[in-house]
Amino acid sequence: MKLTVEQLPTLVAELKNHFPASLNVYYFARNTVSQQHAWPGLEFHVDTYPNVNACVCRTASSSRTDIPPLFNGYTVYTFSKDPQKLAELIATEGVIDWTESISFGMVNESGDVKVVREKCAQQGGTSAITPGSNYYDHGIIAHFDMKNVPKLEYKLPEGFTLGTLTAKHAEQVTKDKFYGDPQTNIKFFRYFLDAGFPNAALFNADGRPIAYHCQRPENSLGIGFVAEEFRSKGLFKIVVYEVLQKLKANGETEAYSDIAPGNIPSIKTCERLGATFYDQQFEWFEYVPKNGRK
Repeated sequence: MKLTVEQLPTLVAELKNHFPASLNVYYFARNTVSQQHAWPGLEFHVDTYPNVNACVCRTASSSRTDIPPLFNGYTVYTFSKDPQKLAELIATEGVIDWTESISFGMVNESGDVKVVREKCAQQGGTSAITPGSNYYDHGIIAHFDMKNVPKLEYKLPEGFTLGTLTAKHAEQVTKDKFYGDPQTNIKFFRYFLDAGFPNAALFNADGRPIAYHCQRPENSLGIGFVAEEFRSKGLFKIVVYEVLQKLKANGETEAYSDIAPGNIPSIKTCERLGATFYDQQFEWFEYVPKNGRK
């Protein structure tokens, strides 16, 4: 069943009991209720209500021109307490449009990935990491308790200033953070950066963003970047720290970030800022229908 906005607080209360598996769906639903950094056009489908065993949060169809795309376009996030219930939910007509190319975000490897990939195969399509994308296939989750984030003293390189990305930087960010379809990605970044999601950036004397980090629409810290010639200079830690401070000022008591297991510099940066890591791992992948990418 598709939930109404009035039913979402009950879903939010249930999802809060199942971190980290429910993190993305929880924050999308919570922000929709509060209308603070809410992403437009999201739908929430559950197997039963109010006793939810499985949930799908998805964006509107890519054919909707009145709603901005999320990342690479049509995007689905899942949560389940029982993978079989999720299998039944995603097979229900109207829950997911399997004629679309679908970006599946942070699917729990302990059961949910298997049933989602099986459904992709049953539809005759393929499921794999988006070719050429900066997305990774596996992720671990860093958790920040704001009380444990140490104060960071730092000095900026000469000529550098601390600021924020705006919509005028969308083209540059699209080039830096390639998600697979530049025409779609730039629409996402223009809306995202104009909507005021917290971010921090370091600019050189020419006004070029050299390092930046953001709070993504699902509340995860991400969209991180440091220009190659400035890496290993501590700039990434500065922008992550500044985003955490903005989240704390907004009333958040915790934050999280999904990171590729092999991204040792990012893992160490998070640890130095007080993060701990959940045991569970997750996958990002794209479903392409048998008739090709739409």
